[in-house]
Amino acid sequence: MRHGRAPIAVAPRQLSVRPDGSGQGIAHNWSITYVLTARDDGTLYLVPAYRFDGSGRFDAYPNTAPPTDKVPASWYALVPAEST
Repeated sequence: MRHGRAPIAVAPRQLSVRPDGSGQGIAHNWSITYVLTARDDGTLYLVPAYRFDGSGRFDAYPNTAPPTDKVPASWYALVPAEST
């Protein structure tokens, strides 16, 4: 993945995860998928992308967990495949 970073979506199991918080996670699965995309002229085409998912522990909103605890959550990422 690009320089070790990719935008992710986090799905908390119980508590709300802070969007500006930090956390750590592990990738459990990856696959190649295709995303339907439209050009400005309306032409549709499929773009290959890597799909990752895993689990981790992330910062929670204040007063939803002890301040030092990270809450468990699942995460997902789609990263465009680049041709070399």
